[in-house]
Amino acid sequence: MYQPTIKDTLSTNIESFPGEIWSDIPGYKDRYMISNYSRVKSIIYERSGKVNIIKKSYSSGKYKVTLICKRGKRKNPLCGRLCATVFLRPPEENEVVRYLDGNCRFDVVSNLRWTSKKDSTKEAFANRRFPANHGTGDLNGMAKLSPSKVLEIRKSFGEGIKQKDLASQYGVAQVSIQKIVSGKTWKNIN
Repeated sequence: MYQPTIKDTLSTNIESFPGEIWSDIPGYKDRYMISNYSRVKSIIYERSGKVNIIKKSYSSGKYKVTLICKRGKRKNPLCGRLCATVFLRPPEENEVVRYLDGNCRFDVVSNLRWTSKKDSTKEAFANRRFPANHGTGDLNGMAKLSPSKVLEIRKSFGEGIKQKDLASQYGVAQVSIQKIVSGKTWKNIN
């Protein structure tokens, strides 16, 4: 049995691959079709007079295609989500596509399953694709404070310096100082 590759899913060759099955995309009947290899073809003959495979764009770690509805409005759905909707089933509320091999670029139907957002997040943490401390403390790109400054703030507050003065000194809001000294934020710094 033929096993498609990522390269196959990106091919704009109009010829179908062995085992490739085409089906109409809901809402775009007689305009676009998607295959079980997640390739999308335009069957709008008005301009070119021929069928075209639409080139995918890569954004935020996943592939998208641009589809134009009858009124001319453009949409950019995720290819994996389109493929799962057509060949597996329509998604239920709060469901996302799970890539069985963990590779979001390999969006063939045999690699896709529907899962809840909650289960998807749990699985990402379990497989270390999303670290537990991602975006917290000094790992947050927007952090104004470092662990050493947090320790200084706690020490200064313990010595009687007012939160308002500490906020001014460190260039943060007073509520930030309040959360630091109460232990609501920067919990990992003692």
